Amino acid sequence: MQREPSERGRDVTVGATRVAIVSTGIVTTAGRGADRTFAALRTGGDAPRAPRSIQSELGGLYPVFEVPDAAFGAPPVRLPGGRGRRGTRLALIAGLDAFLASGVRFASERIGVVTGATVGGMMHTEDWVEERVRGDAARVAARPAIRHLPLWDAPRELARRIGATGPVTAVTTACTSGTHAIAVAADLIVTGAADVVVAGGVDALARVTYHGFASLGLLERVRCRPFDTGRAGLNLGEGAAFVVLASERAFPCDAGPPVAWLDGWASTSDAHHATAPRPDGSGLADAMREAIRRASALPASVDWVHAHGTATQNNDDVEAEAIAAVFGDLRPAVSSTKHVFGHTLGAAGAVSAVVAVEAMRRGFVPGNGPVVRAAGARDLAIVPPGGLERTVRRVVVNSMGFGGTNCALVLSGGAP
Repeated sequence: MQREPSERGRDVTVGATRVAIVSTGIVTTAGRGADRTFAALRTGGDAPRAPRSIQSELGGLYPVFEVPDAAFGAPPVRLPGGRGRRGTRLALIAGLDAFLASGVRFASERIGVVTGATVGGMMHTEDWVEERVRGDAARVAARPAIRHLPLWDAPRELARRIGATGPVTAVTTACTSGTHAIAVAADLIVTGAADVVVAGGVDALARVTYHGFASLGLLERVRCRPFDTGRAGLNLGEGAAFVVLASERAFPCDAGPPVAWLDGWASTSDAHHATAPRPDGSGLADAMREAIRRASALPASVDWVHAHGTATQNNDDVEAEAIAAVFGDLRPAVSSTKHVFGHTLGAAGAVSAVVAVEAMRRGFVPGNGPVVRAAGARDLAIVPPGGLERTVRRVVVNSMGFGGTNCALVLSGGAP
């Protein structure tokens, strides 16, 4: 397979197989599956509430979006380790739903798993540390606390359940982890390392992240308001979302045509600040441009930008600058869905990708939260609450994270 340098000096595979999205799986505060997800997107979903799965002296000061208990059943996903492996259980729900829906049949060594996360098994470790600090009789064993902390707990368990013996790995790049997991999986396919990869992101609520974001002054006391000048911060959420990617060589097959295509993906690093993005948005803009170029597309072909849109002061202004720099007067539809799901951290980009796939299938652009006055000076085409019934052929999915990490995906509809 021939390779040649791109204009930015990075090797790009020429003539590589196209990457198909065969199926999806998702679990969020809206519940389990795409139908519940889109029911929430059409109505605006339930408001965030005081956390139940974590104990905090902050009480209900900062509401969150939690996965309902009912989502863990029918059929139940059981694991040893209790509360500490909540994230792994979420990954199994969405990952298994996606894999079982795919119908793909490949040798186990040609199937891989890539999972993005930031929290891992932190909840289990929190319990163990608190016991030690209090001097209580040990109830939480140290060995499981250490064993489940690594972020590979979820991909390892998911690979075991589906019988995948190909590449299995974890990605942790802050809030771009889920998006990067999908990009890494696509690279595995185009380079021939795997034929099928189950890829996505997961994070469960934990006290470390809840208190950490509170200490940074980034949490909102009511439902968050992406891209509104009156926004005061984000709502944390939890969940998992996965896609099954396959090489174009896998189609046609028993599973039928793919539900969508992953045509482009790219990442950049701002190298600017530990938590704040580069103010001019150039890092995210470069990621979008490269992903669009890799998709052999033009900005004018993009119908919707599924924005990162955290509702924090810095991120929304910077993302607005980046979108304006890439699309100018083209003004594609722009919306964030974090007012419905919360910021699910390592799962956020994967949640956005699954929502993008399902939006194209349904001909529906999810709405943004109410915007009284748009963030910054940019005149973005913000989608009103309630969304828009319209054909969606191509979507750009944006992710931004601490450390200046950016990732963009370009997805198109399932018809060849």
